Amino acid sequence: MYRDREPCGEVTVLGCTRRRGAGAVLHLAGPLPFDLAAGVELGDDLLPRQRLHGLRHSNASIQIREGVDLALISKRLGHSNPSITARLYAHLLRSTGQAVAETVVRAVPRRVMRPSHPQSTHNDHRSASE
Repeated sequence: MYRDREPCGEVTVLGCTRRRGAGAVLHLAGPLPFDLAAGVELGDDLLPRQRLHGLRHSNASIQIREGVDLALISKRLGHSNPSITARLYAHLLRSTGQAVAETVVRAVPRRVMRPSHPQSTHNDHRSASE
């Protein structure tokens, strides 16, 4: 946790309730490591809005790279439809698709090709007694 852009302690967040606008109420496992007046907003102006939006994109990019289901990523980002997420991150999906294809290729056993032997003819199968 940071206060005035300086580290001031650690907290465990149990949940989060969205408020109107960009705000949210965090539900903590224990008390804060410092005194804080009720209603004070932590993180206000901690990072510029542009930087927060960049973190949002980084988060989505990491999830895509790690193979998290696109529908889940879309839901976490608040997109109304996974196709929105797919359109925004199509450039990442192509490389992820390539990685998936390579994983499948490695997983499928390949037939070992043995050197070919001259084909035998019917006469080659005669018994020694003939």
